[in-house]
Amino acid sequence: MNSIHFLMLLSLVVAGAVVVALGGPVIRLFRRMKIGDMPEADHARLNQINKLKWDTPTMGGLLIVSAIVVASIVAWFVFMVFERVESTGDRTGVVLLTSLLVMLALAAVGAIDDMSKLRNARRRLSGQTVASTRQGLSARSKFLAQWIIGLVGGGLLVWQSPESLAQRVPFVDGLLELPAWGGVAVFALVIVATSNAVNLSDGLDTLSSGCLVISATGLFAIFMWMTEAGAAVDPGLWIACGALLGACFAFLRFNRFPARIFMGDTGSLALGGLLGFLASAGGLVAVLPLLGIVYVIEAGSVILQVGYFKWTKHRTGTGRRIFRMTPFHHHIQLGPTEPHETRVTRLLHGIAFVGMLLAVVVTMLG
Repeated sequence: MNSIHFLMLLSLVVAGAVVVALGGPVIRLFRRMKIGDMPEADHARLNQINKLKWDTPTMGGLLIVSAIVVASIVAWFVFMVFERVESTGDRTGVVLLTSLLVMLALAAVGAIDDMSKLRNARRRLSGQTVASTRQGLSARSKFLAQWIIGLVGGGLLVWQSPESLAQRVPFVDGLLELPAWGGVAVFALVIVATSNAVNLSDGLDTLSSGCLVISATGLFAIFMWMTEAGAAVDPGLWIACGALLGACFAFLRFNRFPARIFMGDTGSLALGGLLGFLASAGGLVAVLPLLGIVYVIEAGSVILQVGYFKWTKHRTGTGRRIFRMTPFHHHIQLGPTEPHETRVTRLLHGIAFVGMLLAVVVTMLG
C-alpha cells in the first residue's frame, strides 16, 4: 500500500468512525429538539405509506458532512507532516479545501431548505393552514444558489490551475482541454445536476446513501487504475473520496429500514455536490452518468414527467403523465403489487452497481 492509498483509507476510517460514534447521540439530540420529518406527497396512497416515517429525525446530513470535514482535515494533516512535498501539498490543499467549501455551501442551502420545511410541519401540527409540509426554499432560489456555488468553486480551481478541469473522454487519446470559462461552466453544471439528482433520489431508506457508497467505490477504483496507469490523481481527491465513502457507508447503519434518521436536503445537496466535484476535478465527467446512473434515472423521470404533462396540457387541454409518480422510485413503489420499499431499494442499488462497473470498465478500456 502506497502513501496515497493510505490517505484514502485513513479518511475512510476516520469518517466512518465519527458517524458511528456520534450517530446515536445526534439522533437522540434531534428527537429532543423535535427535528422530525413529515413526508408529504401529492398522492394519497403514498402519504398513507409514509405515515410511518413521520417524526423521524432529519438533517442527518449535518452528521455526514461534519464527519467528512474532520476526516479530510486529519488525512491532510498526516499528508503534510509525513510527505513534506510542498508543490503537491499546496495543490492538495487547494483541491481539498475547495471540495469542502463547495460541500459546506451546499449543505447550508440544504439546511435552510430543511428548516423551512420543519417550520411548515410544526405549523401544520399546531392547526395552522399550510399548503404543504414539503414547501421549503423556492426552486428558483435553490437553483440560483447552486449555480453561484458551482461557478465560484470552478473559478477557484481554474484560478489555482488552469488545466485542473481538463476532462478524459473514453476512447479518445489525451485530455480534452477546455478554455477557462468552459471548464468553469461545465464544473458548475455538473455540481448543479448532481446535487439536484441526489436530492431527488433521497426518498427511500438507504436509497441515496447506498448509491453514494456505490458511486464513491467506483471513483476509488478508477482513481486507483489511473494511478497505476501513470496518470496524476491529486491526493486531495483521494482524501475526499475516502471520506465520502466512509461517512456514507457508516450512515447506512442508521439509515437502513426502518430509518432512524434521514440525511435531508442538508445531506443530499452537499453530498451530490461533492460527488460532482470529485468527478469534475478528476476529469471523469464523461463517465459520471454511469457512475450515478440511478441519479440520472431519477432526475430524468422528473424531467420527462413535467415536460410531457405540460406538452399534453398545451396540446389537448388535459395534462397526462408517463409515470405513476416521480421520482422513479415512487413509480416502482406504487406499482400493481406495491413492492416493499426495501425491494425497490435493492433493485435500484443493483442498477447502480451495474452502472458503476460499466463506468470502471469504460474508463479502463478507453
